[in-house]
Amino acid sequence: MHDSDDRSVTAIVVGYNHAHCLGRCFDSLMGQQGLCGLEVIFLDNASGDSSAAMSSRHPQIQLIRNGCNVGFARAVNQGLARATGRYVALVNPDTAIGPPTLRRLVDRLRGQPRIGLVAPVLLGEDGRRQRSLAHYPTLQGQLRRLLRRPTDGHNAWLVGALLVARRSLLLELGGLDEIYFVYGEDMDLSYRVQQLGRQLHLESGIQITHTGNPRWSTDRLVRIYGAYLRFLHRHCPAQRLPVGLSVSALWLLRGLAAGLPLKGVGEGMARIWARRPDLPLEKPQQ
Repeated sequence: MHDSDDRSVTAIVVGYNHAHCLGRCFDSLMGQQGLCGLEVIFLDNASGDSSAAMSSRHPQIQLIRNGCNVGFARAVNQGLARATGRYVALVNPDTAIGPPTLRRLVDRLRGQPRIGLVAPVLLGEDGRRQRSLAHYPTLQGQLRRLLRRPTDGHNAWLVGALLVARRSLLLELGGLDEIYFVYGEDMDLSYRVQQLGRQLHLESGIQITHTGNPRWSTDRLVRIYGAYLRFLHRHCPAQRLPVGLSVSALWLLRGLAAGLPLKGVGEGMARIWARRPDLPLEKPQQ
């Protein structure tokens, strides 16, 4: 594959104990049509299941096995450093995409140079529409969400089950921000793309299946709330305190409702406010 290929794509898939869904994801990627070339790089973050072996079903998939769970953003950056396609698709392992999906998303970028990041509409396994755009966690964004104001590419970010961008743009941005271990990377990337004067675009005519995670564990809440505050620390520091107080109140209520001891609630609060990446826990909260 050469960078001069007009529709060459590198698909980067990061997995951690995703053996149950990787087969479908890889099969759908191998079935993509209308591209000049497709390179698939799978980064396995030290899974304890058979995730790494799943890539052997398709010998053309490049496998990178990390010795520990380095997180989503860092793994993507590893893949980006090896990518050769003109376009890069960040693909969640729990997705299934139709044969023309990548070509159509790439064609949108080719046809409208001002668009920097494009994504499809997300559907759950039951066919119901999932959230594909989300308000930023600023005070204005929270107010718009409470008032149920519609989201659009100007005041919201693209939920990253499948994101496609020019490789040159991702390199210009320095890849994903590794302050995010998991959750928040797509939000941060969307914002930085907009700060460069590029647009976000949700391709309403393209739908993909995204399983997602329906289980809202306390550990997941801590990671999401923490991602909000890391985002604000990076981009809207004046709003970190007021928004942080509001999400802290939510965490306190949810943590106590989940039956966590006060020590566990306090540990979660410290993780939410920490500015460093939220690394894996030896004993994750339930």
